[in-house]
Amino acid sequence: MHIFAAVHFRISSSCTVDCIVYLRSYLTDIRYKHMKYLGLAMAVIYIGAGVALLIKAGDSLRIPTQYTIPLGIVLIAYGAYRGYNSFKNYHE
Repeated sequence: MHIFAAVHFRISSSCTVDCIVYLRSYLTDIRYKHMKYLGLAMAVIYIGAGVALLIKAGDSLRIPTQYTIPLGIVLIAYGAYRGYNSFKNYHE
């Protein structure tokens, strides 16, 4: 809360600009941290859904095997792609 209050104090024009720049960079850092974890979590979810589809889909979901195997492979590939991009973007 003190970060938002710091923007309203106007000691000089340069201080106000510095406070706004600091606030913007602080909020950007928080957003990137959350997006990094969300991207990695979604990659794990896609890979898990693909594996689950390959292993158990014929038993519980009543989807024909001719559709579950390609769909499972596509989900695993997409999860790996998302995981790679998330790792590449946020760990440079």
